[in-house]
Amino acid sequence: MRRLDMRPMKKLRGRARYERAFRRGMAGIAQDFPPEGCWRGDYYNWKLPVYEKVISPDHGSDAFRREAVQVMVDTAAQMAGHKPRGAEHARVAAIIEWPHLFGSEICVFFDRDYEFRFDPEQPTKHGCADYDMGWIKSRAPERDLLDMLQVAVPDGFSHAGIAFEEYQSEDDHTYAHERWVVMERSERIAA
Repeated sequence: MRRLDMRPMKKLRGRARYERAFRRGMAGIAQDFPPEGCWRGDYYNWKLPVYEKVISPDHGSDAFRREAVQVMVDTAAQMAGHKPRGAEHARVAAIIEWPHLFGSEICVFFDRDYEFRFDPEQPTKHGCADYDMGWIKSRAPERDLLDMLQVAVPDGFSHAGIAFEEYQSEDDHTYAHERWVVMERSERIAA
């Protein structure tokens, strides 16, 4: 009699459990807002409530990774829709690190000068910079990530991306990644 190998099924059930936990965690973030004591700072952020492997390009399913990006964008839009009185000046964004989503976050910016560096409505300057343990180069991405993933951008939000190539001498490796910002448009924000 041949035995059925249950290991792939256990893996699938485990991944599904982590995916459900991610959705619940993001729903909780969508209903949250930084405490009033933070409103005079630069920003407040939430990292993704997820086990890294579930959204990694090597282990996460393409469908769930696409869904995770959409959930991040939707979470930012929901949070922007229920800012408390006195925080109308805040600007909400989903900052998406691609392809390794684990570094992504939902961010509420309170300081205009600080948010300017992330603002998708501002022109991006590209270049190269050296640092103690390597270098980093930036350029425009080859394609629009949100279009590629078919992620809907909410009304009143704009998005832009930047592609990075980074060399780290510590491990003698060059990494390529992109950062995409989906942020409330400036005209939605109280002065």
